[in-house]
This record gives sequence, C-alpha cells and structure tokens, in this order.
Amino acid sequence: MRGGIYFKKMKIVIKIGSAVLTDRNLKIRKDVILNIANQVCELMKMGHNVLIVTSGAITSCDNKTYPENLRASIGQLKLMSIYSEFFGVFKQEIAQFLYTHQDFKGRRREYVGKTLREALKRGIVPIINANDAVTSEEIDALKEFADNDILARDIVLLIEADILFILIKEKGLINYKTKKVISELSFNQASQYVKDNIFSGKRGGMRSKVKIAKQLWRFGVKVKLLPGFKKDIILRSFKDKTIGTIFKP
Repeated sequence: MRGGIYFKKMKIVIKIGSAVLTDRNLKIRKDVILNIANQVCELMKMGHNVLIVTSGAITSCDNKTYPENLRASIGQLKLMSIYSEFFGVFKQEIAQFLYTHQDFKGRRREYVGKTLREALKRGIVPIINANDAVTSEEIDALKEFADNDILARDIVLLIEADILFILIKEKGLINYKTKKVISELSFNQASQYVKDNIFSGKRGGMRSKVKIAKQLWRFGVKVKLLPGFKKDIILRSFKDKTIGTIFKP
C-alpha cells in the first residue's frame, strides 16, 4: 500500500443513487457531487481508472407535471452541467454516456465497451446514466435497472472493473437488531439482515444491492456499500476497512 491506498491500479465504478444526490426537497445536492468529483480526481492521480454511474436526471427537472421521459431530457442536461462544472474545478475531462438495456446485448454491447475503454485510455471520466428519455415502453423496461443498480453491474462486467462502490443514504448494511453497521459478511448471512424499508429509494432497495453484489462476487469483483453523504468517504474506506459494508469475492 502507498499512503493507505492500494498500490495496484484498478478500474473503479462508483454508483450514485437518487437518494444520495437529492435533499429532502428533491433538489440536487451540489455539495455531494463536488465531494465525489474531488475524490474521483484524487483516485485518477493515483493511476486508477474511474467511471461514475449516476441517477438524478428526472429529479433535476423542476416541473413535476411533465411525463418522466421529458423530465429526463430536461433534467439530464442540468445534471451534467453540474458534473461538468465541478470536474472543471479540477480540470478533469468527463464524457456523458446514456444507455438502455438493449445497449448491453449483441454487437451493441461490444461497441459500448470499446468506447468506454477508449475514454479510460485517454484519462476521461465517463458519467453514465440510463437513457430515460425514450419511449414509454423503454421507460417500463428501465425500471428493472433498479435505480441504476443493474446498469452499474453491467458496466462493471463490461469493462472488467475491480471494485464497485455503491453510495447509499445508510452507513452500510445495518444489523437491525443491534442497529450497527455490518462491515463484512457472507451472502448466506446477508438475507437475514436485508429489509427493503431500511433504504428509501424509489426504485431498487437494499435487497437489489445485495443481489448485484452476489452476482459480481462470482466474477471476483468486490462490492462496497458506503454512506454517500460523508466527506471523502471513498478515499477513507481504503484506509479504514470498518467503514461501510464490503462483500468480498
């Protein structure tokens, strides 16, 4: 280790859900995005490749009377302007990628992987979201993405990432009897602690995240749940293994 961070250069995927990105009034928390941008740039300086899977496009549109696909179109532009502004503070180039579940099938999947790897090769941080600005049929299909949990899984497998950080509202997976965070556990233990009501996202939930972690475990990928509001939480988690919950392969 060097400076508490793994010396091995890694491909890191960071998934940020709407519950982390928004406040009680469903407004985008710019402080959270600035904090994440700072951490990503620090990881890049250490030689790691980093991709972000973000939610928040629909929420970023203030007019709640519009249909979801139109709100996504308006909100995505606003969301990316915030990412662009804060990564610009650190002079880090980013690129927007919007995908549907169809993009991970057949030859389209191959092309998606090629483009993402090219971005990483050139030191660009991909900012990835589900393409909600499509037909109602596609919107219904995208609900299976479970607030981008499945999208994050597909990205991890596509680029052969080493670790997936899932930023959540909670401190990690909670033992609801002791009210304490479980820092590490097996999947046999996970089911007894998982309750969807301990995660307040509209889509997905803790059960979805454990399921994704179990699927990635088979491919040797580490998954860590971290409290996304905390300052420098990703960087700190490398040094302090008791932060959050890790599912180890």
